[in-house]
Amino acid sequence: MRRAGTINDRVVDIFWDIGMDAIKRARIEADYLNHTNNLRSSYGVAVSVDGEIKKEDYRLVGDGKDGDGRDGYETAKEMAARLAKKFPDSVAVIIVCGERYAYWVENKGRNVLTSFAHKASDDLVKQLKNMTKNG
Repeated sequence: MRRAGTINDRVVDIFWDIGMDAIKRARIEADYLNHTNNLRSSYGVAVSVDGEIKKEDYRLVGDGKDGDGRDGYETAKEMAARLAKKFPDSVAVIIVCGERYAYWVENKGRNVLTSFAHKASDDLVKQLKNMTKNG
């Protein structure tokens, strides 16, 4: 079921705004030490329609003292592209922290991505309900 021609730009924009808000907050508020800059550079957001990325944002973060974050940046882009393909008949907002050890850092009690992604999910549900009510 191809939807790219029928998806309202407003839906894509809502997904984008919510995803960007989550990633901006994660980049600023995540509470862990940034040794190599890879974890913070592995944050990314993409909106895909029918498995193709339509909007995306990834950023190198850090001053390069212990690393320039390039590995994290590339990992985020690859992960988002791989995940977009898993939604061939949908619109999706993809929020990633691409480094494998992000889960380990969260398990140590640090806030990496999960809380930001949960809030994004809640916000998305609210926005879609408002769209449905208001037409």
